Amino acid sequence: MEAYYFKSTHTARVTLEGEDELAVVGATVDFTLQKNGVDVAGQAWPLSLLDQGDGTYEALVSDALVVTKKDRLVAIIDSLKGTAKAHAEITVKVVVDGS
Repeated sequence: MEAYYFKSTHTARVTLEGEDELAVVGATVDFTLQKNGVDVAGQAWPLSLLDQGDGTYEALVSDALVVTKKDRLVAIIDSLKGTAKAHAEITVKVVVDGS
């Protein structure tokens, strides 16, 4: 599982794989972004991510969000597919201007 925040397009992106390492599609995915254990201001959380059909889930994030590439952010991700539930807390890669 990977989580990204693309500052230039205000997009949150998560990729999901099952235990079999195949892409998970058709799940419900909720995403919360935290800094120092507190929800990042400027967005109502959790954010429901939309299935892109290839194991990638995305949503637009408010442009009021104030983060920098140096911030150490954590994504709280909860997903549900059928009866299978997953919870993860992972470091977010902040991408600014493609890097």
